[in-house]
Amino acid sequence: MYMLKKSKNNSGFTIVETMIVLAIAGLILAIVLLAVPALQRASQNSNIKSDAEAIASAINNYESNNTGQIPTGVSIKAGSNQVVVTGSGSVNSQATVQASDTIQFQNSTSGYLAPTYSTASLMDVSPNHLVIDAGYQCSTTPSAQLTPSASSIAIFYPIVTGSGGGIGCLQA
Repeated sequence: MYMLKKSKNNSGFTIVETMIVLAIAGLILAIVLLAVPALQRASQNSNIKSDAEAIASAINNYESNNTGQIPTGVSIKAGSNQVVVTGSGSVNSQATVQASDTIQFQNSTSGYLAPTYSTASLMDVSPNHLVIDAGYQCSTTPSAQLTPSASSIAIFYPIVTGSGGGIGCLQA
């Protein structure tokens, strides 16, 4: 008579295989979680630079529509995200920016000292704080010291990095 041999059912995973799968999933999750803050900083930097460029374009439009006059004011319309560029010229100019932006306009041609902006001074106010300085142009030195220029406007914006930040300058 033949004896039937019982066979083992080997259809499950071993504990080692399960641990390897969990380790790989953990590594993938760690990589994703580390990448998200960097992507958020890159997005924020892109948005604030885009807003600075929109304001620079509005300033250039104002100057070209008003025979080269430099504007005397740049402000955000109350309750909106519309930036209005004004001055003694007959035609104002507008740009659209993020609703969370704050703008500080300074006319350095009327007696202000040449400002030096630090990363801390820009970012303490808001990560979306733009400083627009009429009468100066962006310097090529990393100290963010402005160079006097009666016919220029410099726009400073914060650049957020993983280890603090920096300052971007855009010439209008």
